[in-house]
Amino acid sequence: MTLFEKISYIIRGKIPLGRQVFSSQRPQAERQFVANTLTVDRLQSILRSAERGDCRELFDLYRDVIASDSHAQSEFAKRKIVVICEQISALPIDKDDADDVRAAEFAQGLLNNIPEREAVFSALLDSTLWPFSVAEKIFKPSYRDGLKYELDKIIPVPYRLIDLRSGNIKIFKEDSAGNITNDSFELEKNRYIVHRGNILTIPSFWGGPMRALLFWWLFSAMNVGWWAEFLEKFGTPFLVGKYDVNDDDSRNVLSRAFSVVKRLGGIIITKDTEIEVQNALSSQNGDSFEKFLAICNREKSKLILGQTLSAEAQATGLGSGVASSHESVRADIKTFDCVMLARTLREQLVRPFLEYNGIRGAVPNIVIGQEDKEDTASLSTLLSSLASSGLRPTDSAIEILSQKCGFQIERAPATPPLGFSAMKTFSADTPAVITSGVDAAEYIARSASAEIAQKLSGSSAAIQKLLETSTSPADFDNKLQAFCKNWPPEEVTALIQEALISNVLNSNIKTK
Repeated sequence: MTLFEKISYIIRGKIPLGRQVFSSQRPQAERQFVANTLTVDRLQSILRSAERGDCRELFDLYRDVIASDSHAQSEFAKRKIVVICEQISALPIDKDDADDVRAAEFAQGLLNNIPEREAVFSALLDSTLWPFSVAEKIFKPSYRDGLKYELDKIIPVPYRLIDLRSGNIKIFKEDSAGNITNDSFELEKNRYIVHRGNILTIPSFWGGPMRALLFWWLFSAMNVGWWAEFLEKFGTPFLVGKYDVNDDDSRNVLSRAFSVVKRLGGIIITKDTEIEVQNALSSQNGDSFEKFLAICNREKSKLILGQTLSAEAQATGLGSGVASSHESVRADIKTFDCVMLARTLREQLVRPFLEYNGIRGAVPNIVIGQEDKEDTASLSTLLSSLASSGLRPTDSAIEILSQKCGFQIERAPATPPLGFSAMKTFSADTPAVITSGVDAAEYIARSASAEIAQKLSGSSAAIQKLLETSTSPADFDNKLQAFCKNWPPEEVTALIQEALISNVLNSNIKTK
């Protein structure tokens, strides 16, 4: 960091401006691949080193496992993709407060314009298996209206630079050539984002959830090697020669024939000499390896996704409900990932962004994704049931509903009644007379289509008479239908009736 950048950093209230404090990703800076020489003893040694705070080899092994294991890589990608592809929203704390609404608008703009957002979120979601993930945020002066600073970029910190020897998260320093030194520095709160995407309470240097995968990965990798060796040794048929005990000539013929059979592909023997072709490979030999590999992969799937049915087809029995149960677990994990990532973005990105720019208003709630389809359908059914019972959510509940839906919702304006039955002045014994100080047809024509308005334009007196002479809702309906009987199609009649009733009940027309 240059002197000017350091001075700016202090004067501007420790706003992280300028270039990052570590080098960008460089292929030559990556440590060597360690998984290809791994044994049980070597793995135990790596775990013991990590427990003492030196996690460099452990994190290297994590990198190699994901890079080389197709099953673990696929399952890990599933868990990330379902979160990365979700919509992200900034919801104001109080939608009636102008400052809160303005803060939410600026926060939404920030989240929508994160450079390489998918890559950044993917790096942060590494902490679902790693103990945590770290990223450096860098701002730059802004020339946009209402902003002093805007986000320049977010750079994930490679795990090879993470130092946990002291128990706290530090970053190894690099020399002028970009080589890692043995010195490290503390994380600056304003500059770095630290995301924890798991709920383990064990120390970070123990390795996080990924630690539980290592032996399953090792066994599955060694199992493939063992299987290959078995196939190489017993996978091809071998020859068995038979000769009489005292027939040395036949024995010599067989010996010479077997010595050249690999080159010739066939042998020539005497008529009295017998040869059998034996095959040691059987379905049982192959099934044992396949079953063991399947067990290893299922354990990986259970740890990463919480279930196994999304990775392989399994017979669960008709109507067992196992598939729904597995999907429910996966949905819970997705919800947890969305909530944890949203909380990190709110506290470590949105909040400082609003403070740097002096934007008033409460820090908005950040919502990623929405409820799954089944939960959303259940919520919709519940709201419909409440409405039919004369109940409705309070205004304070709208914020909760917005978070579940993944977008901001608000209460719709009051809907006018759709029939005269809502007018309590109507009854069979006490007929009501409706009069108006204005033309009723004019009200109808304002909200109706051009075709209907044209039909009504010359019928003002007739409709006025219908209104004044109607003694009940049924009486008015009958008269209106008789008046419109020559108007095709039937939809026009229904629309006229709805428009008439709506405007009568919500205009200057008065009820006596």
